[in-house]
This record gives sequence, C-alpha cells and structure tokens, in this order.
Amino acid sequence: MEICIRATQQSWERAAVAVQSLKRHGGDGLKVSVLADGLPEESQRLLAGMSDADISVTVRPDVPDEALAASFPAADRLLLLSPDCLVLSPLQALSDMDLNGMAVGAVRRFKGYGTPTDLDPTVLLLDLAALRKDGQSVRDAKKNSGFPLPVRWAYRPAVIHAEDAVWSLDKLNQLYGTTYTTKKEMYQDAAIAVFDEGCAPWSSPDAPMAPLWRHERLLSPAAPAAGQPAPKAEGPAISVIMPCWNSELWVAEALDSILAQGLSSIEILCMDDGSTDTTPDILRRYAEKDRRVRVVRNETHGQGWERNQALSLAEGEYIYFMDSDDRLAPGALQTLLSFSEENGLDVICFEGASFYDPEELREKYPDFDSRYTRKNAWPAVYSGHDLFSRWYKTDTEKWFVCCVMMLIRRSLLDEKHIRFAHTSMYEDNVFYYQLFSGAERIMCLPDAFYLRRVRESSTMTGEKAPEVKAEAIAAVAASLTNGLNTEDEGFREATLTRLYRHMTLSSTTGFAAAQPDVFQAACQKQVSSLTLLNALAERQRAVLDLRRQLGKAAS
Repeated sequence: MEICIRATQQSWERAAVAVQSLKRHGGDGLKVSVLADGLPEESQRLLAGMSDADISVTVRPDVPDEALAASFPAADRLLLLSPDCLVLSPLQALSDMDLNGMAVGAVRRFKGYGTPTDLDPTVLLLDLAALRKDGQSVRDAKKNSGFPLPVRWAYRPAVIHAEDAVWSLDKLNQLYGTTYTTKKEMYQDAAIAVFDEGCAPWSSPDAPMAPLWRHERLLSPAAPAAGQPAPKAEGPAISVIMPCWNSELWVAEALDSILAQGLSSIEILCMDDGSTDTTPDILRRYAEKDRRVRVVRNETHGQGWERNQALSLAEGEYIYFMDSDDRLAPGALQTLLSFSEENGLDVICFEGASFYDPEELREKYPDFDSRYTRKNAWPAVYSGHDLFSRWYKTDTEKWFVCCVMMLIRRSLLDEKHIRFAHTSMYEDNVFYYQLFSGAERIMCLPDAFYLRRVRESSTMTGEKAPEVKAEAIAAVAASLTNGLNTEDEGFREATLTRLYRHMTLSSTTGFAAAQPDVFQAACQKQVSSLTLLNALAERQRAVLDLRRQLGKAAS
C-alpha cells in the first residue's frame, strides 16, 4: 500500500510529524510519498531524509485527486493522509480491508446530533485498481458514498473527549455503529488520530493527545531549534523512594525492576523501617554493588513517615514512590520522564495491573483484577483542580489512590508542603488530595506500568485494629474538609462528593456505625469542626439501619 501525505509551506512541519509517527508505529516496509505544493527545497530535503531501513520517503510534486490513479500506476491501493494526522498503530489491517466493491473507504463525518454529512477527507483509502477499471475519478467515487471505515481509522480526540453532555459514549456508538464499553476502550483502539484546527496540538498545546503529537515532533526534523539548553539541576533526574519492612521475599525483585529501567541519572532511597528479617542484608548487598542504591535504616515508624523522611533526603528533580513487594514494567521511568520534561508536568499518572502470589488468591480478592485501571482516557494536560473535578462530576470514573502510580516534580512537593499522614493506612489518600490541590499540570497515561503483587497480610489485604482504622479515616476526612475552603466551585463540589464517598466507605464496612466512640474520638483529634463529619456519619448510620430493616423484611 502506498501512502501519500500532502504538504505545503505552511503544513510541512505537521507532515513531518505524521511521517515520524508512521516510522514509529505504521509498520515495516512502508512507502510514503509527500506531495509537495510550494514546499521550499530545504523542507523537501528534510522530509526525504526521513527514509530509513523501514520506510521509504519520496518528495514529489502534488497532483490533484483525479490524477492519483495515473500517478501511481504500480499501486493497487493508496492511503491518502492529511498532515494533521498522527499514526498510532500498524496500518496492515487497513491495507487488507475489504471495501465491498467500492473504490473509496473513509470514516463518516457527522454534523449536530447524528446527521451524516460526507466522508472524512483526512483519511482516504483508495482502491486505485477499481478506479482505473471503472474509469472513475476520486471525486466521482466519493460522490457514490464510499465504504464506511471504522472510526478507529480517523479518531478525532476533540470530539471523542468532549463532555458527555455533548458527545456521550452511547451517542458515539450509535453514530459509528460501534459497541465500545468505555471511551478509554475507544481511545486505546484508535489507529489514526485526526486533529481539528480549533483543538490541535500546534495551536492548543494542552489539547487532547497533544503530548503524544509533541513527543513525535521532537523526534522529527520539525523539532524546534534547541537554542540555549536550560541549566540542568544538580543531582539525579529521579529519586525512587522505597520503604521496606520485612520484605526479604520480594525486595530483590522490586530493586531489579528499578535498576533495569536503564536510567543512569537515578537514586534509589531504600528506607528500612526496622525490618527484623534479612531485608537489611539484601539492601546492603545491592548498595555495595550499585552506587545508585542508598540505604537508610530507621526504627519502625510506618510507610508515611519513611516516605517523608526520604523526601527530606532526596536530590532528584522528580520523585517516584515504589513499594518493596511490587515491580515496575521495563522502560516505564524513561517514558514518564520524557513526557514530564516535554510537557512541563507537575505530575504524570499511570495505571497498574495486579498479579497474585500465589495465584489461588485471585478467587479471594477478585476486585484487584481491575482495581488499578481507569474507565476513561484522559489524554490532555489538566490542572489538578480540573482533573479532580472531572473525575467526580459523574460516576463514570473510578478513584484509586496510589502514590506508586505517578511521577512527581519534587519542587511541587516542597513548595506546597505536601507530605504523607503518619497513619498506618490511607496515608496516601491525604497526600493524593493535597497533590491535586496544588498541581497545575497533570497528565494521565493509560499504560499499566505498575505491577502490584496481591498477597496475604500486605497493606492492601491485612486487617487493621479499630483505632488504627479510625485514625486513618479521620485523617482523610480532615484533609478533605479543609479543602472545602476553596473558591473553585467545581473543586469544592468534587471534594464534598469525595468526602461523602469516603464516609460512605467507612460506614458501609460497618465501622462508623459499629465503632462510633472510637470514630468520634479520632475525628476530634483531626478535625476542628465536626458538624459536617457528624452529619455524614449520622446519615450513613441511618442508611445502614434502613438496609438492615430491608434485609429482615426480605427474609
């Protein structure tokens, strides 16, 4: 299959990015022709220079659509791409697609609520053999409606990721004849992204999927001139902070996954929290072999305390938190670092996948299978307030609090005095909320970089004493209550929703109702005004009473 991209003096940089995305994601053995219209010689030279062993790039004069079949006499099929495209996955399936006897394939465009207009001209699959046989021009073939390609071949981020009130998933499925269960599934299935001028990366740098486009641009001849390099901060690029307590069975595996990331500019702060097994010996051996590993031994204080202590010692520009019984996927830190630097991010979030140790635990803890995946894709750059509010505007997004699934700019933590609560559970809930309160630029990747070990007696599965639960629940509630003072109405509403759900969680597990005295005492230590918390707790106790009555009536 031949691929053509039209380029003018105004669009050649975008064409270069499209070609770069073809090189990286389109597949092997591609033949790309850039149809130049008024393109300066230097731009033509740079585009032609993108050829390598996997892709052939030829610059040739532009021809009208009607002359394409004659201009490529040896080709049976041709993919005509707009320079405003970004290729995300191999194109072989598109090349092999049956057009059901039609000469043109394209994604349908819609106007308003589902009124079909015409074929989307940004991605056209042309059956040149059929055009020659029937003596049709491309224009005539387009008039005959053409074959409707699946939406994944011309995925428009500005439309797909609009508010649900404008373009809901049900509406999109109805218009495109698809059966996606989430917008995230739609996003991950996209093979070619098409940018609309009003919401394009070159004009709106924080638009949906702009970071992906920017990443390809920096690899292409269209990358902006380097100029005077910004002074690099002294010290490592990333400080990995890993609390360890009696982790002798897993800590080597965790460390190996970090050291295998391939980053030399990294430090790993192993905070031994008073381990009584051979964990300190294992850490010492790693530190002796690799200067990037530092070991700090303390008395037992808990994860939150150890992380805070490590933050005071960290020298990296970015902070990554790791648990000593889990693993990190290869290449994760380099990807996170690249996106953070390219987009000036405060925080970049990602997702996780669970594995069971042993596998028999899957039946006991089935919810971990999907606990660390979001329902929707969040492909733009957001402020912390905006993203938090979007997540709580509807019930379509899951909230999972995991400090191990984000890379954070250290200066943000210091400037905003963001630290962990000194509790034995939920300590990262407080941290997470403070982080979203203070961050200006957050991005989310749908990649499951973090590999969570599900085992017995871990922080996630172990049972806690009532007093420990009470202290943790109240600490989170206190942080959320303080956040209600914001002037941002959307953020305040989202905070109130989160507070309500947090109290609902504590009550539906029976804790606030079963241990009211313990809970009340913990709240008094954490919150100056208990009016809201008392009202919420009382409401949830009433809900529990109602459920009990309904249960008795049903029986």
